[in-house]
Amino acid sequence: MSSGAFKKRPLPPDIVSRLAKTELVRAISTPRTQSSLRRGSSISKDTRSSSANIPSQKLKRSAGPTKVKKMAVRVDLANKPLPVQLRLRAQRVTQKTLNRYLAEIELFRHWLKECKMSWSSKKLDSYATRYITFLQETEKREVHQATYFVYGLQLLHCDVPRQFFLPNAKLALSGWKHQQPGSMRLPVPEEVVFDMAIYFLSLAEIEMAMALVLQMHCYLRPSECLGLTKEHVCFPAPGRYRKWGLLIAPSTLGQQTKTGKSDDSVLIGDVKGTAWVADVFALFMKGVEHFLFPSLTLASYETACHRASRHLKYQEGAVTPHVMRHTGPSNDIFHKRRDIQAVQKRGRWEAKASVRRYEKANGFGGIAGNGDDDDDSRIPISPHAETGDVGDCFYNFLVPQLASWFSLGDWFTGAELSALGMNPGTIFDDDSQRDSPLEDSESVVACFSGMAMGWSWSLFLANESVVHQSSFPRQWDQDDIIRDKAPPPLVQPGRPAVGIYVDNIQVLAGGAGEASSRMLGIANRFSQLGIPYDIDDVHDKVEVESLGMKFDFAGRVAAMPKPRRTWRLWLATRCLLKRRRVHGKVLQVWLGHVTHHFALTRCCMSSLSACYRFAEEHKGHRAVVWPSVKKELRHCLGLFFLVEMDLSAPTSPEVHVGDSADLGYSLMTTQASHEEIRAELRFKERWRFITSSEPVRSCPLPPPQGECQSSAFVTDPLQEFHYMGSRRNAGLGRSTQFGRWLGEQVKDPQWEQWLRERHARFEAAHRPRISLIHGPGVPPVASTWDTADRWRLLVARPWDHPSEHINAKELRVCVMGLRRLCRSSSNCGTVALSLSDNLVSCLAVDKGRSSSGALNGILRRAAAYQMACRVRWQVRHIPTDRNIADGPSRWFQTKSKLKHEERSRPPLDGHVLVPDFEAGRCPSFSSTVSAERSEPSRRGFILEFFSGTARLTRAFEEKGLATLPDIEVAKGHHFNLLRRKMQKFLLQFLLEGKVLYAHFGTPCTTFSRARHNIKNVMKARQKEADAVSLAIFTARAIRILIRCGGYFTLENPLTSTLWEFQPIRDLFRSKDVFFISWHMCQYGASCKKPTGLLGNIPGLSGLAKSCGGWSPPPTPARLGKGMG
Repeated sequence: MSSGAFKKRPLPPDIVSRLAKTELVRAISTPRTQSSLRRGSSISKDTRSSSANIPSQKLKRSAGPTKVKKMAVRVDLANKPLPVQLRLRAQRVTQKTLNRYLAEIELFRHWLKECKMSWSSKKLDSYATRYITFLQETEKREVHQATYFVYGLQLLHCDVPRQFFLPNAKLALSGWKHQQPGSMRLPVPEEVVFDMAIYFLSLAEIEMAMALVLQMHCYLRPSECLGLTKEHVCFPAPGRYRKWGLLIAPSTLGQQTKTGKSDDSVLIGDVKGTAWVADVFALFMKGVEHFLFPSLTLASYETACHRASRHLKYQEGAVTPHVMRHTGPSNDIFHKRRDIQAVQKRGRWEAKASVRRYEKANGFGGIAGNGDDDDDSRIPISPHAETGDVGDCFYNFLVPQLASWFSLGDWFTGAELSALGMNPGTIFDDDSQRDSPLEDSESVVACFSGMAMGWSWSLFLANESVVHQSSFPRQWDQDDIIRDKAPPPLVQPGRPAVGIYVDNIQVLAGGAGEASSRMLGIANRFSQLGIPYDIDDVHDKVEVESLGMKFDFAGRVAAMPKPRRTWRLWLATRCLLKRRRVHGKVLQVWLGHVTHHFALTRCCMSSLSACYRFAEEHKGHRAVVWPSVKKELRHCLGLFFLVEMDLSAPTSPEVHVGDSADLGYSLMTTQASHEEIRAELRFKERWRFITSSEPVRSCPLPPPQGECQSSAFVTDPLQEFHYMGSRRNAGLGRSTQFGRWLGEQVKDPQWEQWLRERHARFEAAHRPRISLIHGPGVPPVASTWDTADRWRLLVARPWDHPSEHINAKELRVCVMGLRRLCRSSSNCGTVALSLSDNLVSCLAVDKGRSSSGALNGILRRAAAYQMACRVRWQVRHIPTDRNIADGPSRWFQTKSKLKHEERSRPPLDGHVLVPDFEAGRCPSFSSTVSAERSEPSRRGFILEFFSGTARLTRAFEEKGLATLPDIEVAKGHHFNLLRRKMQKFLLQFLLEGKVLYAHFGTPCTTFSRARHNIKNVMKARQKEADAVSLAIFTARAIRILIRCGGYFTLENPLTSTLWEFQPIRDLFRSKDVFFISWHMCQYGASCKKPTGLLGNIPGLSGLAKSCGGWSPPPTPARLGKGMG
């Protein structure tokens, strides 16, 4: 914890702290003699000598309190009262500060006489600007001297509003400060203060020891500490107010603080671990008569600190009275005794910028670091920016390979060009791809050699050209360039970052003058190339605008859209709200502007959902605006002016990880360092996938390592090339049985004619082809998050609504962690990290919205937390096998669920879901119930519902089993299951227990995900109502069969939405019910056709097979094995 400025002491910090507290209490408990209270008796010889030089009137203090305090009259350097019009104005500062002002103004008057100029109010701004330049360039003075000069003129000679007084001189002073920023006082660890307190106690200098501890604990300025009397002390009272306190600058004494405030109170020993300070202070107050530190002056206080530093072999000047005010808050933040808001209130700082340095990871503003001398966090950051522009960018970069695409159409021979006085010399040859001399007989065409504008590829080429030339000052190293979908470079002093968008260049730097230096190097490079380059010279401005954004460097680094653009978007949205009908294209353009505006706070994108649907459905015409669209427009109106990103926000040390299972969830938390969190925040999960509407052809895909390249792979033209991101022989390759059959069918003319007719009849709307191209590598999260000991369980409970989709449940757990963060004010304005093993949730949070209504609703709640508490929230993906919260979330699973999730054989006496046919066949397992029953529990009939051609019924008849006539509407009106009488009869028949097994082939037409070309909407609605009625009948019949101990199977395509129909979905919870899926091509079919089967016959679990390539068609399975 100790910084490099201090020598390591042999005693550990906790021993030093405990020893300091003990010695301080022991020394104060001892009665002080008259000699120990005598002025100068506890000060060394050199201290007394320095104190003797101070005027006597400053050392004398009255023994009693002052009843009426007169306002001191401010005087000039000749000790004469100021003019009447300046007396009250000068009361804003102390006499000492006023003397500095007057001295600097006198030096300015003397400089005017030397330059043979006279004082003039009209030319005062010009003279002051020249004088400040003279001090900086000729006299080499410090910047604080010019500051006293300008502030003195503003206090004593300003007769206009302050913002209009000396504007040019203030700009010159601001430029000087940016070139030579002031240094700040560095805090020290509290162990250093305790060490010095022990030293003073060993010398019986009790006041010095108490002053150090009290000033550090109460964040007091040196003048406030040394001027304390009994009237400043708030004594504890019995009952509720038992704390000691200090009243800073009480109004009853006519005092004011440095900021002009009065009656500021500070409690002593108010937080955990500081009660000993109150005990020591109570003992100290027993010997106080009036002044708390009567023998101390500021000079003696500073001298004693320097003496103690030399004796303890600390760096001289490291510990001073002014350092103590900053040491207290630094240690309180580091030890987590107070948050940043409490520190600001206790220290009585007006602006948040005054305490921002205490927000750093180590609590010392990044100064103390972690003991590494090379750590950049030790260096104070002074952020600023510089912008520039490449002149005529597109016309100053040549791409000869593209010139022939932009020709004028006029052909000339070499001889004709010579006759016209044009001698090009060499030209670029497209065939040889190099320059070659022009022959007289060759024909050439005039082309445009500059880079053409208007295409995306031209923007890319221009951007890369500028990037390449901008890296020249760093020997072509581009690690400081800000790239899209790549970790940004860390901006630190000495490490500026460069952002480039085509011909616009921005430089962000953390050290004074670094942005200008880096930009000057770029400008010199373009000057060498003969390309015009303009520097905007904005490095000394607090606000910088570039590319539609505004950067604010006033105490922080914040990025926000330009106010002008925000107002224009707000007014355009108001205009849309006033319209009754809006064209879909107009709303689409508006969505593009809103998406760009919300790019800084992507969570606001969750407010848009119905707008996208409206723009898609009414793309080619005007339509009445939906109420849901207007509601979202009003939401956006309230969010436009809240868009802002604090680039200097600290990280929250609290990290959450959660997980959800089918029936329960868990949430855990841990404390992490700034370095751990920052390493994970550098990557975005959405960088994993980059799509393109243009297919990317690449070289032939090499075979896997160790595998010989087969001839079929080389000669097959359809598999010779691949798209980046694909894998070899993936999906429906031609090496599979279905692929070979499909290739033979394509060659058949009848098949080709049938395909053309089918496409003409059922062709869907054209969708652009999307290709997955190469994306940047996103490394997994660090292994430090795998340690179970570091995590603390917050909650593990069952879900109230377990039927919700797993993605929604996973996202809900993540939002639980965010909501918990927002409960503490210390996390407001920070960057928070959460971990989840659900990639859909991670991508949804990164994107800001989701096309799923359930997920988008949860994201809106998360957006409310983020915008209200100014929290930047990011969720990183962690694999399930590394997720510590995975175990507690499964505490509420049933045994059958747990066995299935451990990939054991589905037990026959429990309910198991097998929804993924891609998992392949299940391995072998054991069960307490036999897979085969030698004899059914009872006898009955077999009945097939929605039988179609009744093949299953005939198969049972061939086996000699008792079957009933199958139910199919095509057989006649009496078999129509839409009739209520028919349904009632069959349900009663099932309830009587006369059916042993029933098979349901419920119609899947209206439950298909691919319904197109619906022309008669009313007829389609009726079909949907009929399908819902049949599905409800199916669910009722199955429940009766389960209750009566019968068997059933329900068959539908795997992609059918019937499985999501709630009455059918509720059947999955029944005991002995399981779900399997297979590919029909595994049983001799000519197509793949993924099929799902829900049933309670244990012997059918072996039907689950997936298409894994060509294999001989197996013998079709026979039903009835599980029933005997």
